[in-house]
This record gives sequence, structure tokens and C-alpha cells, in this order.
Amino acid sequence: MKNDLDSKIDVLRENSLTSLAKVKLEHLIFNGMVLSGQKVKESVIASQLGFSRGPVREACQAMVSEGVFVSINQRGVFVRDFTEEEIKQLYQIRKHLGLLIGSLATQNASPDDVSLLADIRDKMRDAAAAEDRGNFFDLSQSFNTALLNLTRNDELKHIYTRLTKNIRIYRIKYLSFLEDVEIKEHWQSKSFNASVESRGRVIYGIQQNNSDLVGELLKRHALESEERTNELVALFKEKKNQEKVTT
Repeated sequence: MKNDLDSKIDVLRENSLTSLAKVKLEHLIFNGMVLSGQKVKESVIASQLGFSRGPVREACQAMVSEGVFVSINQRGVFVRDFTEEEIKQLYQIRKHLGLLIGSLATQNASPDDVSLLADIRDKMRDAAAAEDRGNFFDLSQSFNTALLNLTRNDELKHIYTRLTKNIRIYRIKYLSFLEDVEIKEHWQSKSFNASVESRGRVIYGIQQNNSDLVGELLKRHALESEERTNELVALFKEKKNQEKVTT
């Protein structure tokens, strides 16, 4: 069975190579294969995809514009390394955007739209049970996209998607640095389950046609996400301090 990434690539093969390169880059980043602060090796990625560096370079520049990459003169393109303060500010924005998204999405949602959201939520639950981190994130983004499409506001969709992607980059860095497998898996499992439950509450609110409730639930979802992110960073710092004491 094809995963969400394979399905996206099949669709994009008929579109531009730049779009295909962007999907590949996002897959590498959001699955922890290229981390914050690391250089993006355009030639390697082009070779993996089987075409020239041009489309990869264009995709990199697009991701610089989105704030995912940074371009350093004479050095190349790197995955952006976010600070704690930057992530705090992103969450401040995300929490309040949730109120607007909830209001607009609920007004426009049809029964078919609710069914689509529920189907994605069920697939997220399956991915969580299988501990499939990469596919879980792809599905989480698909849920967000489906919800944002209901707002019928392209600018809102663009802003919110950028926020969630940047937060994901920050999280992946600390997940990768946290070497204790048991602690990492426990945090990840808890995060997955909480995310699935939160999406279920949002679907219920839309079914009840309660835009205020959905907005508050999305704000709460962002708040809980921030708490889990802070917990992850604290776990990493605690582990590093313990290592210093024992050395």
C-alpha cells in the first residue's frame, strides 16, 4: 500500500520538477533526515531524483521564501535553526489563528467534508498505533490542509501551514538529539495519541455546527502542542545535564 508521500509524488510527476523536488526536500526535513542547521546538498538530492540541480535549486529558493531554509552567501542553503523565543512567538500566533480557522471552517463544512476529516483522523490513529512517525506527520498535514481548505482563505492557509512546518522542524531537532530511545518513544506515543484525540474533538465541534467551540478547540490544540514541545526540550536539557554530572 502506498503511503501519503508516494501518492503525492505520483500526482506531482505530471507537474513541474521543481514541485517534485520540493516534496522530496520536505520529506527529508520533516522525517529528520536533514536537521536544523544542516546544509542542503542540492547535488545529492538531484541525483536521487534523477534530474539536474536546477529544479532542486528552485525548490530550495522557494523554501527560503517560506522561512524553512536560509541562504548564506558563499556557503549555500541550510535548514533554518529556530530559537526557543521564535517558536514561542509562532505558537502565540497559532493559538489565535485557531479561533479564526474554527469559525470559517465550521461555517463552510459539508457532511462530505466532515467525512474526509474523520477518514484522515482514522488513518492518523492507525499510523500512531504503528509508530509510523513519517506517515503520521504527512497525515497530520493532510488534516490541516483539509480543514484550512474549508476556510476558503488562501492567505490564512499559507500562514498557518508555514507555522506548523516551522514548529515541526524545531521539534524534530530535539527528537533527533534525544538519544534515550525509551524516553523518545514515550513522548512520541503520548504526542501522537493527544493529537488524534484533539482532531476528534474538532470534528465533533464541526458536526455540531458550533464555530465558537471549534475555534476554542483549535486554540487548545495549539496550547497543548506548545506544552508538549516545551516538555520535549526540557527532557533533552535534563538528559544533557545528567550526562555532565556523570562525566
